[in-house]
Amino acid sequence: MRKLLASGLVMLHLLSYTELSQVIKLPDLISHFFQHHRQNPDIDFFDFLAMHYGGGDDGTSADNDIDNELPGHNTTPHYLMVMYSPMVRNSFSIGPVEHISPVYNNYVLEGVPSGYIALILHPPQQA
Repeated sequence: MRKLLASGLVMLHLLSYTELSQVIKLPDLISHFFQHHRQNPDIDFFDFLAMHYGGGDDGTSADNDIDNELPGHNTTPHYLMVMYSPMVRNSFSIGPVEHISPVYNNYVLEGVPSGYIALILHPPQQA
């Protein structure tokens, strides 16, 4: 049961986050690897991937048509973007703006010294 669930989740992930046509081409990738492996038994799968996807030439120009059919080669981006925006009417309106002049409160009356300031501005006294 766990194996079936795990394989189902892997397939769901692959089909959701990759292009389906690229996933379907995976058997072609494996069969092409076996063709190269028959020609050169010293090659492993990672060397094969480096030859075909590393940006360099794999040395066999005879199979360039097959190389271009491998998954991930010559991909054209196809994007489908759906945006849903519900049509909602605004039920509020902005009325006229009233100009309110700011009022600044000056808690210290000008010209009247504060008693606390007079206490701070004395020279030090010995107790």
